Amino acid sequence: MIKFFPIPFLIGLLILIIIIVCMRSRGWVYLLVLTLFGLYIMAVIDVVFFPIPLPRNWPANLTWKETQGLLSQVNLIPFNYGSLFLHPSSLFSALRDITLIYRANNPLWMGCLLSGQTHVKRIIWFALATGLFLEGAQLVMKLSLGLFFHAVDISDVIWNGLGVIAGFGLYQAGRKISVFWI
Repeated sequence: MIKFFPIPFLIGLLILIIIIVCMRSRGWVYLLVLTLFGLYIMAVIDVVFFPIPLPRNWPANLTWKETQGLLSQVNLIPFNYGSLFLHPSSLFSALRDITLIYRANNPLWMGCLLSGQTHVKRIIWFALATGLFLEGAQLVMKLSLGLFFHAVDISDVIWNGLGVIAGFGLYQAGRKISVFWI
């Protein structure tokens, strides 16, 4: 089993330090936001991808039949929650997962802000790319390791994107409100 700490965490921290050093001329507020954003990204990577359980028989487990089984688990129908509404505990679990996905991606809009991209169309493209990247990376990991560990779902792409857009919307609303107080 591969855990996020220590090796991936230390690599991420090294990358973050290099980026901060390269951006040091931007001012301390920018560097503070960049540092917090970098730590947030590392936390998202930890939650979404780790721990990675390596199958004992890897790579021998990567057969065509196994790959077909993994691909059959990919949900390409948006908001297809199956029989969730028949079981209250399943419904609660699904709502909890949706809420966590949505809230976890709210701060991702800061990446656009740090790069100077605040146009609404670019935020929407960034939101879509975020969802596709996270689910696509999980699919690649699932197929390359032969894991049944990660669920790949088009609904997660949508919820991830909506979380980014909602976070940007909250930021914009906060900016408009702060103008009245200053």
